[in-house]
Amino acid sequence: MKIKTLLIEIYLSNHIKKTDLDLRHVLVDTIESRNLGEVVEETSSPEALEVVIEHPANKNIEQPVKDILLSLGFDSFKMEYLRHIA
Repeated sequence: MKIKTLLIEIYLSNHIKKTDLDLRHVLVDTIESRNLGEVVEETSSPEALEVVIEHPANKNIEQPVKDILLSLGFDSFKMEYLRHIA
């Protein structure tokens, strides 16, 4: 099965707060509970949160993930697929 890797960068308006980290956990739990993919990495910096999701290549997850982000109040983000080097 072919796998795609989606990087989500969530930009924060101010320095990271505890509520941002809590929402990141809700985001990750929601993605995995809806079987959209497997979250393989989570990182944070003062300005951004990053989440990396691996999912089957035949599954389109961009719109469901975008809807989840918006419902959690994250409105400044970028999603991009990472290239795999064989």
